[in-house]
Amino acid sequence: MSDFLSSEVIDKISAILFKKLTELEKQVIIKQFGEYSFEVIRAEVSYILTEKKEIIGQKNEINFSFLYTIARNYFQDKFLKGKIQHILREEPLPELPTKSISHSVITFLFTEEMVEIIANHLSSNELETLCWMIFNKKYPSEENPFLPSLSREARYKRWNRLKPKLKSLFKKYGSLNEEEFALFCELYMSTICGKFRLKG
Repeated sequence: MSDFLSSEVIDKISAILFKKLTELEKQVIIKQFGEYSFEVIRAEVSYILTEKKEIIGQKNEINFSFLYTIARNYFQDKFLKGKIQHILREEPLPELPTKSISHSVITFLFTEEMVEIIANHLSSNELETLCWMIFNKKYPSEENPFLPSLSREARYKRWNRLKPKLKSLFKKYGSLNEEEFALFCELYMSTICGKFRLKG
């Protein structure tokens, strides 16, 4: 990963770093920096990655998890240690099903966040429409269990209406690369689509 100092990488690490703070830790940071808390986190992430650029560059493989750990440890030492006893959480992430391909911790967190964002911005009908389309792409030869009361034409009309909204959401909240999109579909099917199958 030669672009580990890019704005996209720094933004993702900063967002996840802030997300992983406990409520007490957030209070400590917000008390110090107020509405500029995230900007401070981002500036510090950029600083420490730039400061350790040569060391990082010597690694044979640089992934998000490695960069996040560097940023987290630095931020923890500078802003949290000695101010509160409970520092940045080290909770294990839920594991993907055994048939899934391996993903970095950061990719998982970022993609999981995108599933939550999409779920919070779509109606129930739109959520099921996305389930229908993902199932169509993943299992084209199987009977699709979603939108059973609609004709094939009606299903595609729903999908065509939904596509611009999805495009807008991904543009606003974060685009997905090929690996992230594959994981997004997997997480979306497992967390969102099950309730529509049960309802049917």
